[in-house]
This record gives sequence, C-alpha cells and structure tokens, in this order.
Amino acid sequence: MFSERILNRLRQNFATNDIPFNSLTFGQLFGIIKFEGLTLCNELKLQAKYGADRAQSRQEMGNFGEAFGSEKIEAPSTKRKRFNKRKGKPRRPPFQPKVVT
Repeated sequence: MFSERILNRLRQNFATNDIPFNSLTFGQLFGIIKFEGLTLCNELKLQAKYGADRAQSRQEMGNFGEAFGSEKIEAPSTKRKRFNKRKGKPRRPPFQPKVVT
C-alpha cells in the first residue's frame, strides 16, 4: 500500500521506528510523498511495459512453433473464450409495433 511505503520512507529518513511528526514540516512531508508517488508511478509503468513484452514473446513463440510444424499451444481457457465468442448470443428480431386497424 502507498501509505506503508510513505511510513517506511519516513522511518528510513529518521533511522527510527518513532517518527517525530511534530518536527516535520509540510514541505518535507510533501517532498517524501511526491518522491514515493513518482517512484510508484515509474514502477507501474515498467510493469506495464514488460507485461506487453511478455505478451509479444508469447506470440513469437507461437509463430516459432508453427514455422517448424508443431501445433500452437493454447491455454484451455482461451479456447473456451474463442468458442463462446464465435457462438454468440441468440439474436431477437427487432421490435415491430402492432398495427391497429
């Protein structure tokens, strides 16, 4: 959690478990929160970037297998999703109002 990261950073800065909040200024507190927020943001960006790389490498491995004549390995859950997507929902006919004569 973000709050735990802030408390850990404060403990590191003061080198004790007891944080002297009465001696902290708003500027110091804001600086620590801002620094941790930026650090967390960068970590999340890196995770997102490497997650996309991992998906790309999975796709390349599938192409590699096809190139050498082996079947593409798919997780059972993806096969089921594709089948259900193709199957689709039954469609209702469009609404037609009754004609009163």
